[in-house]
Amino acid sequence: MISFASVNTADALMCMPQTAQETVKNAEVAFVGTVTSVQDSAYKSRSLCQDRTGEQPHCGGKVVIFHVTGNLRGGAEDTATVLAEDSCYCTGIRWNIGSSYIVVARKNSSKIAGQFIASYMCSGTSVVNENTPSLIREFKARK
Repeated sequence: MISFASVNTADALMCMPQTAQETVKNAEVAFVGTVTSVQDSAYKSRSLCQDRTGEQPHCGGKVVIFHVTGNLRGGAEDTATVLAEDSCYCTGIRWNIGSSYIVVARKNSSKIAGQFIASYMCSGTSVVNENTPSLIREFKARK
């Protein structure tokens, strides 16, 4: 299965998305959830990402809080706190309060508060869309 992502290049670098099978194989944590809060964070995962500035206030690391509606792997409970990269010329995504996402992540071993660190968009993290049901089926098939 080959999948492609369409990305606004003003917001993200292009990358080759993983197949659903690769995403499931590589995921330590995965869940579906709705964003309840987005706050600035000291988290910075890549040198390519832009820092927060007066001209780019939405850039920089984020801590995103989710109401978990479906745990697929790794024990995310009712609420999950996720560190994430920004979407400013990165492979992160823009986080919107009230929107639902499938989050593929790893457990956080950094010194910055947060349960998980989100994988970038080419590794499965995305807004819930028409491809989400097939990815969820793949996770359920490989439990």
